[in-house]
Amino acid sequence: MARIIFSVVFLVVVVILIVMNIGSVAPINVFGWKIDELSVTVVALVSFVAGVIYSFVFYLISYLERGRRDRLTRRKKKLKDQADELKTREQEVGELAQESRQQLETAQKMQEPAGTPNPAGARGAMAGLFGRRKREKTRGKVTKREST
Repeated sequence: MARIIFSVVFLVVVVILIVMNIGSVAPINVFGWKIDELSVTVVALVSFVAGVIYSFVFYLISYLERGRRDRLTRRKKKLKDQADELKTREQEVGELAQESRQQLETAQKMQEPAGTPNPAGARGAMAGLFGRRKREKTRGKVTKREST
């Protein structure tokens, strides 16, 4: 709303300036190019148009730069999100691999045949009842002891 009000006020001032100087003439020298009698109104209008074009060029350059910056920011955010998702998936795959490894070990233990001895001398629940026994001498007395 403030832009509209400012634009209207500016245009009214320009129109008043042009109407008050409609009959005035002045000599102009632009980079060595001389004009002896040129209306002040024409000078004001040409200056105004040149200023608008000049401002538009700067606006266009800043607009394109801002768009490029926004695209880079979106791309960085997208890449960061993809990296986070990849990290999460890697963790999930690691957890699944560990879980699968544990399930495989459990399944292999369950599939061992009954007649196969347990590794590292492990003893079952009934080893105390049916295990071999040795005789051992202590102070002249003979005692029974389970073998290991």
